[in-house]
Amino acid sequence: MLTHTLLPLNSTHIPKSIEVLLSALDNVIVIKDGHIIKHQLTHAFDGVQITDFNHADHQLTGRISALKIPEKAVLEYNQDALNSSLFIYVPKTLKLAETLHIFYLQETIDMVHNTMILMDEDSSLKTFEYIHNASSCAFNFVSRAYLDASSQLKTTSLSTLSNQCAATLNRLAHLEQDAQIYYMNALFGDALTEQDTSIILQGEAAKAVNHTIAFTSKAQEAFVRTLIEHRAKRTEGKIEHYGVANDQSFLVFEGIGQIHKGMVQSHARQNTKGIVLGAQARLDANPLLLIDEYDIEAGHGAAIGQIDEEQLYYMMSRGLTRKHAERLIINSFIEPIKAQTSNQSMHTHIDELLMAKTQ
Repeated sequence: MLTHTLLPLNSTHIPKSIEVLLSALDNVIVIKDGHIIKHQLTHAFDGVQITDFNHADHQLTGRISALKIPEKAVLEYNQDALNSSLFIYVPKTLKLAETLHIFYLQETIDMVHNTMILMDEDSSLKTFEYIHNASSCAFNFVSRAYLDASSQLKTTSLSTLSNQCAATLNRLAHLEQDAQIYYMNALFGDALTEQDTSIILQGEAAKAVNHTIAFTSKAQEAFVRTLIEHRAKRTEGKIEHYGVANDQSFLVFEGIGQIHKGMVQSHARQNTKGIVLGAQARLDANPLLLIDEYDIEAGHGAAIGQIDEEQLYYMMSRGLTRKHAERLIINSFIEPIKAQTSNQSMHTHIDELLMAKTQ
């Protein structure tokens, strides 16, 4: 049974920049230094259990805790040193049309956070996560999801962690028959970051899409790894990595599609697109397919390089500066994340993040 130790909370103050984003949102959970300081939900979420581990139904959290996790030091540390948690349970056949917005805020402590999402049969949930720090810290974040048969989870995550932070962001998902998951992960901060997503397609006809957008700049380093493992027949997995490396930064994408023997008629696809802006920047793509079955479809493609000079010249001949032309081209990468929210303040904020990464 996972529980967490609450450390003293310095204040319940929410930074003004975050308040601007919250002001136009319904259905908001704000966690600051491990404490839930805002719990604002409409009646649409009646029947959904949303709380920390210490107050959750431990029979429910045990259903996820019983699932084996990879043997990784960051995951073991997360369980041993947990000081922040969130548990979300969506009961059978409950389909939630509205989005749950979750803000993870760090102010004074090293954050060791764990979120568990339990989806019962034929349920659905959409979440939008925002990860932010205010001071120098280590940020160990783990999110685990269990999707029962025919359930659906759509999670959009935006990380804006600063260069004062070193972050490990781990997501683990387990899908039963006909379940579907869609992850949209955006790394727009300046933190030294390792993001690792592992999705297990355990039930027949389960489907998963993991879409990551990452921007690095200055001397930043980021490593993004995605594994979709096919353990059942007729499963579908798609990995999409989009990145921009600027200045002297280093960005690595690693995608792994694994189809086990006997998992016939399964599909594993990968696509990577990257733009290298800085003369000393580096962007690597390592797509891997581990296939032990013949009756499947699998493939990957990657396109990485600098922006085409002729394309830039054409746009500049129409009155744009080189910087504006580059941003216009790169903007196509961030449109998918903006499409996940109708909040105009969030759209403006994302545009500002893009400008900061492409100065």
